[in-house]
Amino acid sequence: MAIAVYNPKYYIRGTEKVKNEADIKGFVWSHARWDLKVNELKKFPDDVAEALLRNADFLVKVDHKNIKEVREEITEKEYKCKYCSFETTDRVKLMNHVKDEHKLSKEDKEMLEGVGNAQAEREYWGAAKNKKPSGITPAQIEQQEGISKEKGFYGPGYEKDSLTDMKSSIPGKTPGHFGG
Repeated sequence: MAIAVYNPKYYIRGTEKVKNEADIKGFVWSHARWDLKVNELKKFPDDVAEALLRNADFLVKVDHKNIKEVREEITEKEYKCKYCSFETTDRVKLMNHVKDEHKLSKEDKEMLEGVGNAQAEREYWGAAKNKKPSGITPAQIEQQEGISKEKGFYGPGYEKDSLTDMKSSIPGKTPGHFGG
């Protein structure tokens, strides 16, 4: 024999109706793994169904007494707010929510429309030497980065005394950021 088990969209916690977000994945019983997604109804072997119902008290055992209610809940449409995470099964509640929570006043709308666009003060090429535009030399990029041609680069954690001179440690290489 088999028992039908339903994983409902909503369940009651105390006096509150809570949205169910718990798919049953990989429930191990009788040397097998069993799954039951939210808003899904399946028949399970008796021992598996009883174990599921014992371990997840929000699941619903479906029989001739409650099949009509379960069928209605399965086919019930959900409405989601496009501005936030509010969800409901009542279209009128969604319309009231949007009107109350997301409608802009005339002053707010005018202010939002009057906000200007941001513009960069100057272009910064950073360390993208291989993507430099024509007309900018590597020396100019180093100056933009704040790297001195005379002193070399000794960033946080580097001190001139503890850093090996890169010119002498790499034969045949010309001075670069570290070589100064």
